[in-house]
Amino acid sequence: MATAPEPKINSQEDLEGWLDDKPVEWAQAIAARAALRVFPLVLPVAFREGGENLILQSFRASFISWAARKYPAHDMITPAFASATPAVAAATPAVAAATAAFASANAAFASADVNAVASATATAADAAAKAAAFADASDASANIWRAISEDCRWLLDSKNASLIDQQLWFIDVRENDKYAANLPPWARKPLDHFVNSDRISTSSRRVVGGWYRAIIANMRKTPRSLFGERVDIEIASLPDEFWAVSEDRTAFKILDDIVGIAEQIPPAQPPSSDGEAPSPTPERNNRDTESDFLPDHPDAMVDHLGRSEIAFQLAGRINQIWDSQNGEPASKHGLRYYLSRLWTGMEAKNWDATLDTGFVVHIDARWGGGKTNFAAYVTRILNPWRDANMPKWLSKLALPEDEDWMERYRRPWLVVNFNAWKHQHVDPPWWVFSETIRRQCMKSLWKETNQRTTGAFPDPLPAYDYGVGPAHLLRNISLWLAERVWRMQIGSALLPLGVAALTFAAVYAMYRIGWVTEKEDKLIFFGDLSAFTLAALASLFGGVASIRGVIDYLAKNLFSGTPAAAQQFELGSADPLERFRVHFARTIEAFGRPVVVVVDDLDRCDHEYVVGLVRGMQTVMVSPRVVYLLLGDRDWIEKAFAETHKPMAAIDVGPEHSFGGRFVEKAIQMSFALPEMDEKRRAGFTEAILRKPERKDKSQKTADEALPPGNAGLEFDREISEKIDRILRQRNFRDREEAAKSFVEEVRGSDLPAETKAAFETDFVTRLARRGATDRSAETETSHMLVGLAPMLPGNPRQIKRIINTVTVMQQVARTRDEEFWPDADDIKWQKLARWVVVMIEWPQSWYTLTLNPGIMEWMPTQAGKTPETPEDETLSAYAALISAKESVKKLLLMTAPADGWAAEPITPADIVWLAGVMPATSGSLLPLPSKEQKKETKD
Repeated sequence: MATAPEPKINSQEDLEGWLDDKPVEWAQAIAARAALRVFPLVLPVAFREGGENLILQSFRASFISWAARKYPAHDMITPAFASATPAVAAATPAVAAATAAFASANAAFASADVNAVASATATAADAAAKAAAFADASDASANIWRAISEDCRWLLDSKNASLIDQQLWFIDVRENDKYAANLPPWARKPLDHFVNSDRISTSSRRVVGGWYRAIIANMRKTPRSLFGERVDIEIASLPDEFWAVSEDRTAFKILDDIVGIAEQIPPAQPPSSDGEAPSPTPERNNRDTESDFLPDHPDAMVDHLGRSEIAFQLAGRINQIWDSQNGEPASKHGLRYYLSRLWTGMEAKNWDATLDTGFVVHIDARWGGGKTNFAAYVTRILNPWRDANMPKWLSKLALPEDEDWMERYRRPWLVVNFNAWKHQHVDPPWWVFSETIRRQCMKSLWKETNQRTTGAFPDPLPAYDYGVGPAHLLRNISLWLAERVWRMQIGSALLPLGVAALTFAAVYAMYRIGWVTEKEDKLIFFGDLSAFTLAALASLFGGVASIRGVIDYLAKNLFSGTPAAAQQFELGSADPLERFRVHFARTIEAFGRPVVVVVDDLDRCDHEYVVGLVRGMQTVMVSPRVVYLLLGDRDWIEKAFAETHKPMAAIDVGPEHSFGGRFVEKAIQMSFALPEMDEKRRAGFTEAILRKPERKDKSQKTADEALPPGNAGLEFDREISEKIDRILRQRNFRDREEAAKSFVEEVRGSDLPAETKAAFETDFVTRLARRGATDRSAETETSHMLVGLAPMLPGNPRQIKRIINTVTVMQQVARTRDEEFWPDADDIKWQKLARWVVVMIEWPQSWYTLTLNPGIMEWMPTQAGKTPETPEDETLSAYAALISAKESVKKLLLMTAPADGWAAEPITPADIVWLAGVMPATSGSLLPLPSKEQKKETKD
């Protein structure tokens, strides 16, 4: 008996021919799967106006065609849907994917009669063709037809099984085996963007993205239903009226209703064969416990690690830094405001000879340590008005409260995200960096609006509020025109324009002196020369070149944005970059709002690009109105500078400091290492990833939800509540902290229930930390508290400032991790933290070595007389000898001769473990131990 030939499907005609004598169910399943493969291409339209409607209808069509094959015994499709295929206006990938979904849904209407089979076959082939049509230009079409061929082959080999229940792609299309989900890159990218976007509602991501992820499965698991059979059938059977979009019921609201339907219908639990109580259905059980594949993109909507409180501390400090560099906001009234903001370069303006640079904050953590997510928390706090969806963690921070977030900090920062790794192929680095800053800021000024217009959330300060109406439009047009006018004044770019002007002036001069005359309505050139000959000579000697120069001038300067344009700006002045430097500062000021630039993935770039970009922040993109958040491994950045300046590496840069580290110290004003996760948060984070929480009654609340921001959720009498408010309203940092510490001790000694005391202290200390983050007197008081350490501080003013900045921030971070910690000069833990910060900044190798080896402190001089018994003891003893030889470090660690007010308390191994949780050693190098030869020479 001859075997059936292998199906090879490469076109719509091939598929129609192959399906000609096959069951109608096969055609329907192939059509549904073809449409599902390109479904992610619909998702990008969610970010366009009205795009959510197309997503909703595409989701409905895809869901119905999938459910019709998964549950064929149920009649779930209404005939009205057959005529609901919308008209589309543009042949985009999104529309192609949507029409494929509609075609597959139409194929699901066919019954088993002869005429219907032919109709279903043609419709299925049409759906497959539409699914493949988008890929003709991307070389993906062959993979799609190959996947359809594999579907056909599988149907021949497994005639009694359900194709819709199999993996969506039988062939491996990942192109990178690090991904578990078998998706081609062109489908993975829009899906991940949709699922991880803060601009998409949670319900939309859960329904659309969650359902699709469940049915595609991964390379090791089979597809499953996200909702379970009963909910699937209910959703697929919903009438047209349910899916109708109106002004009062948007597409996103409809998806919210679908979530409600899923929560209301319990999972089906059929009785077991042995008469025991039924067990949960596999679908629902898997949904609660199974982890498919998890994208590693940051998700700023959730905070499993409790880092939003730390981000609040850094955001408060950034606002204080910006205030110190810029002073009071300008009024939005009067001629001077408009002249300063709408500067065009046509008139002179009084600018300082020396421009202040932006402030650079370095966020350090191990690779994969959450730097990007943390930066997203910071930017959301700096501008909580720009995103429609407010995360729960952000609402808990109580930004509307003056005690927690001062009114002066209610300004919507312009947020710029720059991925250095993606742009490192563009040279020079500063050019694409500055263009990204300008374009993203302009985009925000044009499109960003206040999303917190309802409820109790306050509006931004009037000096920084979102513009509306004609004034807003005029301001943005003026900014655009100012940029074009400036570009047209480039020295080197003016050369072709000057040549063109001289050429036309020469022609006009010839006319005026009589070389060109008019006789009998005809122009006579030089008497005997014809017009054609003269035109040819003019073209040859400058006419064409002049016209070309004008066109080239306009193209490069009105529509610039390439590295070639950067070369234009580097020419034509004594200091090639001075003109650009001043222009950048003027442009940032004209935006009228603070700017925060997040530079990510710097630790993936080569050394020349790293140095060029960081140098550009300090020498080209200079403006005190910009704060740069630099995300990257510090070791990588230091080594990049060391490699770039290798010829000068022999220069002595001082003890314990690397050659590259000295460059970084000047480029980075504040370095912030993300604290490590404690065991409790690590366990919670792991659980949140590995399984979804069980459903709970909506009337019940978790401990966090039951305790609102502030003390409103605690049942105290009126006198205690008023005392809490009075303490938090105190303006002086030291007075407030002393009153708070006394009050906490008072509550601890009261007869309140233990649970109430614990809840009070956690909430009160958290609010104190928030209050300290925005208190401008905190830095001044902290510097006063450090006076006792003055003899042990370095003589470098820059280093002293870095120490004050670091202690000011880290003391608030420490109290969020330890309720026994108080930022008080008399508090032993605070004193040890301050000493530890000095060691970290001034003696980085000793600090790094101690952090990784806390046991070294057991071998310091206070433990003299011990004999090493193991190789580990010998190593710790050797490190202790090296550190003890550094008198300044030894004094800070042992405090054998304390200053007035400082306790003679050595830092112990247990202290170092605690301090490492607050300031982890994410970057650094160990002290070099002497070799055996060196040890022998020392003995001799």
